[in-house]
Amino acid sequence: MQPHVEQTVTDRVGKHERIEEMAGYQWTLDKPRVAGWYWFRGAAHEADPFIVEVDQVGQFQWPDGGYQEVALAKGEWAGPIQLPEDD
Repeated sequence: MQPHVEQTVTDRVGKHERIEEMAGYQWTLDKPRVAGWYWFRGAAHEADPFIVEVDQVGQFQWPDGGYQEVALAKGEWAGPIQLPEDD
């Protein structure tokens, strides 16, 4: 069992700001044009959305290890995802 950690008001405000920032992402059929991290969900919503890294040549890796060109993927994208800042 992990000990309870008391949060400060600053901690709570920071978490809410990050949640609001993440909530700003919109699903779109527009495919990524720049390298980075993106949310992806299949067109049929057959699985939970997951995060992929799109590389410089426009490919990404599926969770099973296979690679695919972004142009051939049938689904929706959200991103690029901004990396969190260090404290």
